Amino acid sequence: AGEIIANLSEELQPLKWGNRIVIPSSEELINIVPILINVNQERLRQCIINVLENAAKYSDESTLVRLKMAVVSGFLCVDVIDCGLGIPKDEFELIFQPFSRGSSNTSEVPGSGVGLALVKQLVLLMEGQIFVLCSSNQGTTMRFEFPIYNSISA
Repeated sequence: AGEIIANLSEELQPLKWGNRIVIPSSEELINIVPILINVNQERLRQCIINVLENAAKYSDESTLVRLKMAVVSGFLCVDVIDCGLGIPKDEFELIFQPFSRGSSNTSEVPGSGVGLALVKQLVLLMEGQIFVLCSSNQGTTMRFEFPIYNSISA
């Protein structure tokens, strides 16, 4: 996952919203012990990009979207943190349903409500989870969680 995140910067740069994404530095990624997770790297990359794009779409164009990675209680956690209007708590599950979109300013933002539903299905197939970790009127943190199978000896 660290490799995927490290390579995202170049890939995102040409996108309209790509310059607003703050990705962990190489030094920050090196501090994470090499680990083994069961994912399809290409699908995980696509899932992360989809959530980053949503975060950028639902945040003011003058704000940054942050991507963070950490190991927490036997799980690799990848967080996407935006500065948008937030998601009401009663919609935390709804936004992952096909063709469903949250109620916050969705009429002004293009989309069909398919992206997060597809991301959730792909993440589940990779034995992970995606969920809204927290949300307020100052932003939302979406978390990907994948079980760590064991550490890789460096």
